[in-house]
Amino acid sequence: GGQASIRFLGYQTPERLRTLYRGARALITPSISYEVFPLVVLEAFQQGIPIIARRLGPYPELVKASGDGLLFADRAALEAAIRSLTSDAARRDAMADAAHRAFRTKWSETVALTTYFDLIRSVAARRGLHAVADAFPPTSPPDPASRAQSLLYGTSDLARNTTGPDVPGKHL
Repeated sequence: GGQASIRFLGYQTPERLRTLYRGARALITPSISYEVFPLVVLEAFQQGIPIIARRLGPYPELVKASGDGLLFADRAALEAAIRSLTSDAARRDAMADAAHRAFRTKWSETVALTTYFDLIRSVAARRGLHAVADAFPPTSPPDPASRAQSLLYGTSDLARNTTGPDVPGKHL
């Protein structure tokens, strides 16, 4: 920092992070190296916070896919982006709505788990592992997170291995 308005908070609990995001006008991600898919962006999108990101790595694609956020390549562009989102409430609100909508439709836990379960089902079906494929029906469960927990903690038939015999030598 060096400025009274900048504080380094260190580790924050998920609950505290949600509170901090809700009070933010934007998330600034001034990364100077490539990142694959920054979790901080998903956290901001989940709370409906637009991003201001360096035009580097995944950020241009994330901004395009979400319809949310501004990109910068230099200090002048960063300052212009900050001014834009702090002075234009309508633009900021539109980007906030886009961020939240993108999270819900592209990157939420439900979307990710549904896609993951669909992949497991299709690979299992192709490999003849019908007990596994049947445990992941093509119509996604209403709550994929609950389905994942039941598989992880052994409360599903698949986790207890009661859906059929083991198939030696066959793996997903």
